[in-house]
This record gives sequence, structure tokens and C-alpha cells, in this order.
Amino acid sequence: MLQEIVVDDSFDEAEAETFKNQPSKQEESVSDVSVGSPVIAKITEPLPVPQLHLPPGEFISGKSVRIRVQLASASPQLVVKLWVEDCQTRWLIDDPRWLTNLLPNTSGGLEEVTHLLVPFGCLEIRLEAIAVDTVTQQESHKVSIERTVIPPGLPTLQLDEFFGI
Repeated sequence: MLQEIVVDDSFDEAEAETFKNQPSKQEESVSDVSVGSPVIAKITEPLPVPQLHLPPGEFISGKSVRIRVQLASASPQLVVKLWVEDCQTRWLIDDPRWLTNLLPNTSGGLEEVTHLLVPFGCLEIRLEAIAVDTVTQQESHKVSIERTVIPPGLPTLQLDEFFGI
């Protein structure tokens, strides 16, 4: 299959002058980008990843757990979306929480304290959070922390007692 390509080599000075006086597409696109660049620069700057501070060890079903959420940046338009997922079923335990009352802390960032009622019927839960800029809707990377959940009133046996030694 052959194709023929025709190239017109004729040069017309009048046509060249007309073309020279018109702004090129490249010039237009550069000017458009420069006008929008502050917004683009703001969006491309990564948001701080939230830090979750939880009590160590296992969580007990039915008990309330204190969660401290920190952000390294003190930008007023940042909020944190926090949710809890069952690790076995990968279902959301509760609706996501929007932490909007972030207050300045001593390290120059923002923080908020919330409480979580540890659900019954889960063996392990995953707490996840992202920071969201309310102006640009930009999201940070996600942070995840997993905790084992035990039922309330579970007896604590030493290894020796368990094996009868």
C-alpha cells in the first residue's frame, strides 16, 4: 500500500508577513499557563500526611479510645478525613469523620483529639486518615494503623498457666 505525500515548497512573502503578525498557538498557551501557574503550583505542592497517635497495644471492644491527629502544616483550609475499617471484611465500620476543628499546637502544626468507640465483632481494625485541602480538594497520602481488637472481660493467662506448668 503506497501513500503519496505532497509538500508545497513555494514561498510567498505576503503570506509569511501575515503569519508573522498573528500570535502563535505556542505563545497563547504559554500566556495561559503563566496566568494559572499559582494555582497549579499550589496544587502540586504535596499536603502533609496526618499523624495518628493511638494508645499502644490491643483495643478492647466497647471501650472508648482517644485518637490524636496531627498535621505538620498550619494551613487553615486543611481538614482531616478519618475512617475505621474492619480488616477481615474490608468494610467501613462507621461513616468517615471529617475533623474540621484542628487547632494550632506547640510544634507549629495543627491537631485535634477525637474518640472512637471500639466496635464489637471485629478481630482487627484499621484506622486510616488523609488530609484534604478544602479549597483545591487536593488529598494527601493516606496513613494507616492496624490494631487487634479483643472482647471485654477476656482473662489474661500467663504462658505457664495456659500450659499448666
